[in-house]
Amino acid sequence: PPLYDAYQEYLRGLELFGMDYEQAVRYFVRAVELDPTFTQANLYISVAYGNQGQYEKANDLLQAVLRSRDELSPLENRMLDWWDANLNGQTEKALRFLREAEKLAPDQYMIKYLVGLYALILNRPRETVKTYAWMDSRDPRIYFTRPATAWWFEVLADAHHMLGEYGKELKVAEQGENYFPKTMGFPAAKARAFAALGKIGEVRKVIEGCVDADATSGTPGGVMMEAARELYAHGHRDASREMADMAIAWAESRPEAEKKTEASQSFYADALYQAG
Repeated sequence: PPLYDAYQEYLRGLELFGMDYEQAVRYFVRAVELDPTFTQANLYISVAYGNQGQYEKANDLLQAVLRSRDELSPLENRMLDWWDANLNGQTEKALRFLREAEKLAPDQYMIKYLVGLYALILNRPRETVKTYAWMDSRDPRIYFTRPATAWWFEVLADAHHMLGEYGKELKVAEQGENYFPKTMGFPAAKARAFAALGKIGEVRKVIEGCVDADATSGTPGGVMMEAARELYAHGHRDASREMADMAIAWAESRPEAEKKTEASQSFYADALYQAG
C-alpha cells in the first residue's frame, strides 16, 4: 500500500478528477513525490493528460512507469497495459487487459466501470449492462460520492439507449440525477429517451426544468440539442426544429465573451445545421 500522506493527496486528486484536471494532477504529483512507488497515482496523471488530449505527455509518463514494471503487482501491470493499448488505439486489446484486471480485482469499482465503458465503445452494449449489474448488490451511496462517478450512470444510460430500452434508460437517468443534480447529462438522457418514445410533451418538460439550472457539467443548450437530434432520428421533424430553434436562441443569449470561444461557436454552428 502507498504511504498514508501520499494516499491523502491521491484522494484529493480523485475528488477533482473529471472536473478540474489541472488541480487533480497537482495532487497526484504530490502523492508521487511523497511516495515514488505509488503507481496508481502515476497512472491517474497519465490518464488525466490523455483525457485532455495531451497524448504525448500521457505516453511519456506511462513509458517511464513501465520501465519498472518488474517491481509491480500483476494488477498494476494489467492496468498499465490497458492504458498503453488505449493510447495506441487498440480498443479490443485494452478491453482484454481490463477483463484480466477484473479477474484479479473482481470488486474494484473503477475496473468495472472501465470494462463497461470499453464494451460500449466496441458496440457491445449488452456487455455493458451485464457488467454494471454488479452494482445491484452494492450500496450505491458508497460509490457515487465523487463527480466523475456520474459517468457510470451516463454510460449505462447510453447502453440502454443503444439497445432500444428507453424505459430503462429513463430509470438510470433519474437515478443519476438523484446523486448528481447539477449534471446536465441526465436531463439530456431523459430528453433523449422521451424523444425516442415519441413523448414530445415530456421532452418539453425536461427542457423547461433545466433552462435555469445551476449546472456544473453540461449545459441546457446541450439538452436541447440532444432532444433535437433524437426527435429528428425518430421522424419528428417539426418537434426537432422546435428544439433546434431553442438551442439557437440559447446560444445567442450567452455572454459576448462566451460566444467568442471555439466551443460556443461550434455549438452554435451545430444548432444552425440541425435547424436547417
